[in-house]
Amino acid sequence: MEPWLTIINVIITVISFVGAFLSLRYYRKTKFIQLVIAYNNSIELCENILQSLNELYKYTDANHIVKNARNCVRETAVWIKGCTNQIKQKVDSRTFIEIDEILNRGISYNEYFGKLISGALCPAEYLINDSSQIETIEKNINELLAKLKEKGEKAESRLK
Repeated sequence: MEPWLTIINVIITVISFVGAFLSLRYYRKTKFIQLVIAYNNSIELCENILQSLNELYKYTDANHIVKNARNCVRETAVWIKGCTNQIKQKVDSRTFIEIDEILNRGISYNEYFGKLISGALCPAEYLINDSSQIETIEKNINELLAKLKEKGEKAESRLK
């Protein structure tokens, strides 16, 4: 009777190993699916940031003075900063560091948006003094968008 029990135990052990292997494979695939979704959401947020930066350009033209522009600039800056924080939360730690490096090229990103939010960059005539900083940020966001697309494509290729 003992040999039968040993054979049954071996069969159950093999079935357990196969189940564990399939579970691990499913877990890894799910992890990559979540990563692809995070990159796609981040890409969408970057595209929205670019549209909002175009909104900020309105406030750099002296011929186009808008009433309550300081509030509009503040709201847009808060929204853009919130979007970049969401992007940073969605990605892994290595990508987070790369994002910080990209955003801070040529400009201190957090400091600039802090000044926009506080109103320090909008003088009494309700204009942003220097559009070159917005152009630098736009260039950095475009570079970030390209990087996120590249990483998203790599993650998608791992799924196949």
